[in-house]
Amino acid sequence: MKRPITIGIIGDFEERPSQMATNEALQGAKEYLGRELQWKWIHTKIFQQSDPGEIVQKHQGILCGPGSYSHPPGAIHAIQFCRKNDVPFLGT
Repeated sequence: MKRPITIGIIGDFEERPSQMATNEALQGAKEYLGRELQWKWIHTKIFQQSDPGEIVQKHQGILCGPGSYSHPPGAIHAIQFCRKNDVPFLGT
């Protein structure tokens, strides 16, 4: 059995329509692939307070989700880390 695919989503989850659509799209991808897919929304404040490498390494890919960013510098810090360290990254 293959291990689950893990995706970290940069963003402050507030149940906005675009965020709910992101969850639905990932659920659809999970069903289409027939694989276990797990995702977690990661608050932008965490990326300001912690080493992004410690957070990012727990995931196989990072998605910069749509919606709200209460700490934009944290989101930018995480994005820069991914780009500089060849972490699979997708921005919306």
